Amino acid sequence: MVTVDVTAQPPAALGELLRRLRLAAGMTQDELATKAGLSLRALGDIERGRTLVPYRQSMRALADALDLSRPRFTELMRAAYPTYSQSAGTQDNACGQDDRSAATRARTNELPAGITDFVGRESPLAQLTQATVASQKAAADTVGLLCVDGMAGIGKTAMVVHAAHRVGDHFRDGILYTELRAHASDARPPSTAAVLASLLRRVGVADDRVPDSIADRMLLWRAVMATRHMLVIFDDATHSHQIRSLLPGAGASMVLVTSRKKLADLDADTTISLDVLTPAEAACLFMRVARIAPGATTDRDIDIVTEMCGYLPLAIRIAGARLRSRPSWTVTHQAARLARDSSRLAELVLGDRSVSETLGQSFGKFSAAQRGILQELSLRRTEAFDARVLATLGGYDLSRARRWLDVLVEDNVVIEQGPDRYTFHRLMRDALRAATTDRAPAPPPKEMSAGVGLTA
Repeated sequence: MVTVDVTAQPPAALGELLRRLRLAAGMTQDELATKAGLSLRALGDIERGRTLVPYRQSMRALADALDLSRPRFTELMRAAYPTYSQSAGTQDNACGQDDRSAATRARTNELPAGITDFVGRESPLAQLTQATVASQKAAADTVGLLCVDGMAGIGKTAMVVHAAHRVGDHFRDGILYTELRAHASDARPPSTAAVLASLLRRVGVADDRVPDSIADRMLLWRAVMATRHMLVIFDDATHSHQIRSLLPGAGASMVLVTSRKKLADLDADTTISLDVLTPAEAACLFMRVARIAPGATTDRDIDIVTEMCGYLPLAIRIAGARLRSRPSWTVTHQAARLARDSSRLAELVLGDRSVSETLGQSFGKFSAAQRGILQELSLRRTEAFDARVLATLGGYDLSRARRWLDVLVEDNVVIEQGPDRYTFHRLMRDALRAATTDRAPAPPPKEMSAGVGLTA
């Protein structure tokens, strides 16, 4: 409901007032339009009086860009909407946003709890910190973008959350954290429309002001974020197109994305591809999770456990937690159990965490025939292979086999050791060998479509 202030003086003409406020701020039309996330034409039309009733989110963006005091903000809003009253507060805002200035707006922090026993990753953490510092020095209309990729279980989310806790205070308006759930086993990933609606509500847009169409939601999200200074995290992204639809268009925010897929076509400012831990880092992580005091067991046994885990953080955490929960076990006993190839994956399950299930999601999207080929590759005595081996197993020509290998590398299913030399991570190989995929005939050429050689 709009409250009418009958005692107030008639509002000044909007265009003239906006022009005076812009000049007082020492800004050109182009500078103000860019900072507010509006087109130059839209701003010009408002100043010249051609726009009779401007969008309220546009006026809010202009007010934030001008950094207006509360009285000046109220004056501007009354010039645009004569029935506007300060007492109407957020309910009078047509897009449902909080009308407070950046200085008084509540700071958001949606980060999950950090990991107390986090180990290693000094180099990627330094890269992320440097990217954050660089984003503070960049132009106010430049959104920073950092992508972190790596195979399943490599610790992408853990590292990004750990880093965000360290640098989050640099962002005036706080941190947004969104799970895109590309590999969720319990539910379908949320649609882009649903994610945008959620983001808009979390930055203060009222439910009844969230647009129906994806295009309009994208425009409103960009308009709102043009005046915010936030760290926005998208965890477990499906592909680049999904992220493009969610990126703010302007403003001083920074976006962090994690994905099992290499998102090279996003043109990120910084890209970090996580590898497994070093043997020393893996041993340290295992001892911390298992609560093993230095010198309490032999280094050799710990080395065997972490080696059998392929230095993969997820596997090491599960192994350490299992050992801690079984007081009668010794590290020597656990090392012996993990050394058995046939039952290794069964040892790496704890509650709802399973290395086999997590890795299986990475190749489960391929056709039955393609999974069968990957399984055959995993059974070869020689661990390394090239495009010719894949072409022979699948009955493909060499160029098609190379395209599929490109996809496998981009999806972090296989490891590229060098030019045309590939292999599987130890546990990925175990997961493929344990898979119960029925071997189907080699896929016909039409399955290898769209230039990537894969089906949905």
